[in-house]
Amino acid sequence: MAQARQVIGQLEHESSQHVSFANEMAELLFGQLVMLLNRHRYTSDSLPPTSSETLLDKLITRLAASLKSPFALDKFCDEASCSERVLRQQFRQQTGMTINQYLRQVRVCHAQYLLQHSRLLISDISTECGFEDSN
Repeated sequence: MAQARQVIGQLEHESSQHVSFANEMAELLFGQLVMLLNRHRYTSDSLPPTSSETLLDKLITRLAASLKSPFALDKFCDEASCSERVLRQQFRQQTGMTINQYLRQVRVCHAQYLLQHSRLLISDISTECGFEDSN
């Protein structure tokens, strides 16, 4: 998972750059991150996921499914019967970023993708990615 944290850091850095090819580099890094996570998840010698890893998987899945609307962490924690504070700590420990930073990063990456690969208006992309104001 150390490799994944390193790629996440690089992805965050590239996403903040305003130079040519930064978006392309971010897309490549995102692809690399997906491959690393898949490789880690499906290795035959890996231990079964712990309950905290399973909970983090559920959280990441829920975050990805709720890009359009605000995410209610307290509701998620109630449904999962877990402590919000502990979940925040575990998430930061595993990813190197807060839940809000992660969600913002995913929304920005999705918006970049839609800007490059769709004909949607910027205001529509903004709404689609959960940003309340397109400005």
